[in-house]
Amino acid sequence: RPTIIAGNGVRLSRASESLIALAETLSAPVITTASGKGVVAETHPLAGCVMGDFGIEAANRLVGEADLLLAVGTRLAPCDTVKHHRDLVDPSRQKIIQIDIEPRHLGWTMPVDCGLLGDAAATLELLCARATSSRKDGPARVSQAMAKGGFESPECFSKATPMLPQRFVQLLFEALPADVVVTGDAGENRIFLNHHYRVKAPGNFLQPAATGAMGYAIPSAL
Repeated sequence: RPTIIAGNGVRLSRASESLIALAETLSAPVITTASGKGVVAETHPLAGCVMGDFGIEAANRLVGEADLLLAVGTRLAPCDTVKHHRDLVDPSRQKIIQIDIEPRHLGWTMPVDCGLLGDAAATLELLCARATSSRKDGPARVSQAMAKGGFESPECFSKATPMLPQRFVQLLFEALPADVVVTGDAGENRIFLNHHYRVKAPGNFLQPAATGAMGYAIPSAL
């Protein structure tokens, strides 16, 4: 049950295309950290949304059920792993491969079985050229997880007034074309966007992933 965890390093390396190519080869769900949200189109059948403290149930379940984790461009920070919760990421029961261009990130927050030092795009391209798999179960794993706590909730389709935030985010998803970049600010708006907004094209979502980054949305849009 291989699963890929993608962080902001994928965005900085412009490695989205290589990431999806490897995920399709391995039939592996792609989960993102909060800072990595939007590095893949979340309408892709292998996209499993955001994990961690600010993530959704389906993404955390897919990570927790994996027996192999490929972490790309992420240091697996405490907020990404729910303070290193063993039901999510556990080196004693999961094989962990970590790709990062910063040597201090490899095995920094938890032990890994294999650390690959290098640019995300270049390393993923090398792996994709060598990887083979007969697996086809990735999309089914994602859809099963999403059915029990995914992007859509009953509130997304509620007719209640005043309008619920979940409904507003669902309408944004339905109305905005794929080439629109959405930026989130610090606060509850970011939680609703993380949970319910599906990015339609890689790179078209920006949000603060640290603490207290008030006023982030407008300058990041600029």
